[in-house]
Amino acid sequence: MQVFKITVKIPKPVEEVFDYITTPENFPKWKKDVWIAGRKYGAMGHGFKMIQTVYLMSPRQFMMHVTGYEQNRYFKFEALKGFVILPAWSFTFEACDGATVLTVISEINVTGGTIRGLLYPMGLSWHWRVYLQLLAKELFGDQQKEIEMVSFKEMPVDE
Repeated sequence: MQVFKITVKIPKPVEEVFDYITTPENFPKWKKDVWIAGRKYGAMGHGFKMIQTVYLMSPRQFMMHVTGYEQNRYFKFEALKGFVILPAWSFTFEACDGATVLTVISEINVTGGTIRGLLYPMGLSWHWRVYLQLLAKELFGDQQKEIEMVSFKEMPVDE
């Protein structure tokens, strides 16, 4: 498993950032490895399911599951089966002086071997910086605000 953690500060209220990130149709607008937000099953919240086409070496369909959901605080969306590589993302939202401190943990579960350099040849840090620039564009439109990068690191995983 590869686990990366990124923390950013977004000059928008938690409620607005949470609503944008947890709206499935928004994923392809800012998280560009998600190509298609497809059929949905249930209402957004714990247990919600959705078919997404995600680019992992080639376009692949995953049944994504919401496995963690607390309004304006936490959101976890993951593929539980279907391919040798299973993506998962968790988002923690914290209010800070009218802004949002967003912590994203990106997990890439791999059954055997490593993905280092295979899925993200330029590095996952570079990809998340692009994703967050696109998120800023979606949240701020033409206002040209930047999302402040607080930290990015690969996390050790006990397997």
